[in-house]
Amino acid sequence: MTNLYEAYQLMGLPYFTWTVSGVLMLWVNNSNPLISGKLITAQSSFFDSGPIFSTTPTGLTQYVEYGNYSINYVAVLMYRYGSEMAHTEQSGVFNAFQLFNAVMEYGTLSENFTETAQETLPSGEVFTLSFAGKYPIVFNVTAYITPLGPTTKYPYPAAYVQYATVNLTMMAREEGSTPSMAYKSDIDETLNSYGFMNLSLLIINPYGGAVIIGISGNYARTSKDLVSVVTYSSPVGIPGWLEQFRALAVSPNATDLIGYYQYVILRLMRVGW
Repeated sequence: MTNLYEAYQLMGLPYFTWTVSGVLMLWVNNSNPLISGKLITAQSSFFDSGPIFSTTPTGLTQYVEYGNYSINYVAVLMYRYGSEMAHTEQSGVFNAFQLFNAVMEYGTLSENFTETAQETLPSGEVFTLSFAGKYPIVFNVTAYITPLGPTTKYPYPAAYVQYATVNLTMMAREEGSTPSMAYKSDIDETLNSYGFMNLSLLIINPYGGAVIIGISGNYARTSKDLVSVVTYSSPVGIPGWLEQFRALAVSPNATDLIGYYQYVILRLMRVGW
């Protein structure tokens, strides 16, 4: 992890989180243990534009960052009885875009990636597994504070209003095949959320410290839609499955902050039967 001080200078915050993904797993077979391996190909690349800040003609601050990566490995794995060729490829791109000022923030985040793993036995049998995914996110937040008293002396009362929308999408496809089976899985999922709240605050210091002394307005509406399909092309005659899910949750006012489900629909059915 590098450039932490630079990130602190750019963002003005010392708080960051990281997500580390990726794991190497080895199937341990005591009757045919792995003896050795030989790396044939090892290629990788990574590019990150870094944060790019600019100012729009309307006075908004614009933030852009984008990048891509690729990994390609080929190895021969030697077992006590026989060997196999293992090939793994991964590639992806990511983009981030934001517009913001003192009262609003709009942003889009996206990640597209593909992963493929293939193993070939000396007998010519091939095992493959591939996964592709897209995760676009769009959000829009507006918030402002209106002082309700003189701001020269602390504490003083203020009104806080916030409106926000968040739209999440996941599109994923998985395909796998062995000498005796082949399947495909597709998932499309969307989540849309909208809400606002009105708070009564007591500003206690010039550094942004405040205490919530009342909630005069609250509303939130979140919907989720999911369609998942799993089908088999081999062997013939194995049924697939279709799952459909829909739900709408509402938090209607300041006295019912937990809210309720307006509807929940779940449907499961066989396909290709």
